[in-house]
Amino acid sequence: MAVGATITQSQINADAAQLSRGIEVWCQGVAVVQTYLVATPDTDLEALGFLPNDVALLKSAFGDLQKLANIYAGKDTVSPAYDFGTFSRQMSGLLLPT
Repeated sequence: MAVGATITQSQINADAAQLSRGIEVWCQGVAVVQTYLVATPDTDLEALGFLPNDVALLKSAFGDLQKLANIYAGKDTVSPAYDFGTFSRQMSGLLLPT
């Protein structure tokens, strides 16, 4: 008996489809949040309970995530290399190694 997942064509197809759909949904979600953040004054977010530093982090992270989504969609490029997770990792609650 093998330990762990059994690799099959069906499993590879399911994983590939899930990941491919996932990035499309992720990009759409990022665009929705970014549109809201761009249109919302910092003071309105602070009135919801965010501290000024939190507002800056939130807007920086979603600015980066939107650029990453744009690169995926062929709407933008990046050079030199850039770590798009610098700010969003801080919001994730996990500081993962880069």
